[in-house]
Amino acid sequence: MEFVLNNKKGAGIFTFILILVALLIVIVFGVNLFNQFTGYATLTPGAYYGPINPNYENYIDCVYLTKNDGWDVTINGKIKYYDIRKGNAASIEDGCEGPDTVTEYHCVDGYLKKRKVGCASNMKCDVGICV
Repeated sequence: MEFVLNNKKGAGIFTFILILVALLIVIVFGVNLFNQFTGYATLTPGAYYGPINPNYENYIDCVYLTKNDGWDVTINGKIKYYDIRKGNAASIEDGCEGPDTVTEYHCVDGYLKKRKVGCASNMKCDVGICV
């Protein structure tokens, strides 16, 4: 091993093999070394998730006042954020949008994002969660 690393050709081959092994690990295990997911993305089985609000860039400095529930509509979350358009801080929590739809809020990369989520077929919305 010492001889291989002291020899320029051997060191080049050794480096090539290390890079090849790392590449194989990434391909086989699907490891993304440059963009690891840093937050929760808990989705509720059976729920229908609508699109994320398109103007989320207006709501910054998003932090949880409760535990981060991801997009889980069986847990009510409360969030504090700053509204750029209004120029003030505010807080908001998950709520019902009709008998079987939740308005779900989530912090992603510091932005407040929201989406409408239809409860699973055997559930109804009550106090901002599907029960």
